[in-house]
Amino acid sequence: MRRLAAAIEVFALFLLAGAALGVIDGLRAVPSPGEPWIERLRPTLLLDVGGMALPGLGAAVAAALLARKRPSMVRVSLASLLVLGLASAAVAPVVRSFDVAYAEALDAWRQEQPLPVLRLAEDDPGPGPVVWITVDTLRADAVARMPRLRAHAREALRYTQARSAAPWTLPAMAAMHTGAPQRVHRAGLRLDPERTHVRTGVDPAVPMLAELLQDAGYVTAGVLTNPYLGTRFGMTRGLDRAFDLTRQAVVARGLRRASLLRPFVPARADHAQAVTDRALEAHGRLQDGRYFLWVHYIDPHAPYAADPEARRMEDPCALPDCFGDWGAVRRSGLVLDEADRARITALYDAEIAFLDAHLDRLLTAVRQDGTLVILAADHGEEFWEHGGVEHGAGFYDEVVRVPLMVWGAGTGTVERSVSTQSLFEATLSWVERGTLGPLAPEGEAAQVGMSSVLFGEDGAACTDGVVKLIRQGGLKGYDLVADPGETHDLYGTAPERFGGVAGCVPEVVEATEAEAPVVDWGVLRALGYVE
Repeated sequence: MRRLAAAIEVFALFLLAGAALGVIDGLRAVPSPGEPWIERLRPTLLLDVGGMALPGLGAAVAAALLARKRPSMVRVSLASLLVLGLASAAVAPVVRSFDVAYAEALDAWRQEQPLPVLRLAEDDPGPGPVVWITVDTLRADAVARMPRLRAHAREALRYTQARSAAPWTLPAMAAMHTGAPQRVHRAGLRLDPERTHVRTGVDPAVPMLAELLQDAGYVTAGVLTNPYLGTRFGMTRGLDRAFDLTRQAVVARGLRRASLLRPFVPARADHAQAVTDRALEAHGRLQDGRYFLWVHYIDPHAPYAADPEARRMEDPCALPDCFGDWGAVRRSGLVLDEADRARITALYDAEIAFLDAHLDRLLTAVRQDGTLVILAADHGEEFWEHGGVEHGAGFYDEVVRVPLMVWGAGTGTVERSVSTQSLFEATLSWVERGTLGPLAPEGEAAQVGMSSVLFGEDGAACTDGVVKLIRQGGLKGYDLVADPGETHDLYGTAPERFGGVAGCVPEVVEATEAEAPVVDWGVLRALGYVE
């Protein structure tokens, strides 16, 4: 009894120390909007108490072996109650959500099983593999600072006037994967005016590219790194395997909230090196067959930190000194001087340099005879060209104009206006007929409609590459040839110049009654979607 009581006391002290660390870590964490303080403490309590349990057991064994005096029954009882109380507090949130966690873990396990090793008959006449490489937050002009990508681009079909269907990820990528505008695919519609990140996913009735390629005999796989591209928003529909590195980043972020575990958990699981490693692993198993591989990089996205170990996903921002309140910087409520702005832009450039090295690895591997390889961005990034920073709030070219390159369908430069939404039909044309469908009618510029904002007042826009009309709190019009920086609004003085694009400005679509997808507050906050 003496030895047991000593062991219980020591073990209880270790758990108490873990609980104290858990409270400290939880109180230091930035709360999510509307999150009760007790909900903030639960994960850190669980992690820190659990982290102290193993050394506590060792110390308890040692205490039992060295016990000499018989402790009072009061002390034994208090220690026992403390152990039971802490254990109950730690286990309660897990038990409460066990069914949800189990279902999600089972789905993740199924989605991330190893891919089959594919083999095609040598005389197979069917279409070849398709590789889509999409990059988050990559401006069109950033390619000029990516020498390895530029070297590959010399052997590609390059589109210099490509624009996204939306200024943020979910509706932009939904348009790309469905070939449909937002009023059809329904992804990214605002569900709650007070919580801008709560959005609809892709309409289940709208077919995804991966589903159609499955029907054509393709094995389909994705390596993904943005929470809006996960199963909860319907973006993995049609993928035989979805290696969601965002999920791993969320786990790492959660573990790093605990002081005891932080030294042993890598800061990032979704940087370009990890994405490329996983993509090359998948490609190695698929390369001798008919496959569709979609790889999405998130590196250029804020918080900008080229060194994978420097990006702290649990922080609201990982920018140097955080520049005070980064949310206020985004909203233009905190004005930075030119030196600070230059530092932030330099961080973005460091991100794309890091990305460039790993894109080179992937492109070198996947660019093979008979493979269609497409590289595009979901959207760009603003650095105060129009008074703001980041993306998701407007339709100026620094945010909606994106790089677009195609390998396996010829070389050259196309200067006509095109939309990344047309990649859906172009890819299906290549699969069905062996030729890349035109992203714009021959000799004509496509009218590119854009809609859906993440922050601020909703709006829409349309451009043909020559002029652009924006409807967002009023109408603005720009001559993109004479004024590529979009600094002189011409709509008030010459509205007739925009008659050709006025009809393609999408109407703002309202969400119907629908169940909001479950989202992870922490990872959305770390990427700047939630303040």
